[in-house]
Amino acid sequence: MPNERGRDSAYWVAVAALIGALGSIAVSVIQTEAANKRSLGSLEEGQKLCHVDWPYHFADGLVVPKSWSINVCLDYAKLGGATEYAIGCVFADGIVLSPNVVLGAVPQTPTRNCGW
Repeated sequence: MPNERGRDSAYWVAVAALIGALGSIAVSVIQTEAANKRSLGSLEEGQKLCHVDWPYHFADGLVVPKSWSINVCLDYAKLGGATEYAIGCVFADGIVLSPNVVLGAVPQTPTRNCGW
């Protein structure tokens, strides 16, 4: 019987190791997905730009994560008390912006779209 207990013990150690490894892989995948959502992306594929405008005062362009939507940019503009906003893309060879629109209106996507 000691031999069978040794095999049973080894079996459960192997099962525990496999579960631990699978858990580590799952955590790694989740962390990678979360990092991708926060990622700014590359200049080759274009980085999203949220541009808010306070006419006659100042304007602010913020490079934002790939996970931002037009509505998130709009919320950012509202939070700062802006009156107009636009969306754009930053590329290695330049910046493309949609025309400014008043808060609540939906801006056109940039001519070279980076995921808006």
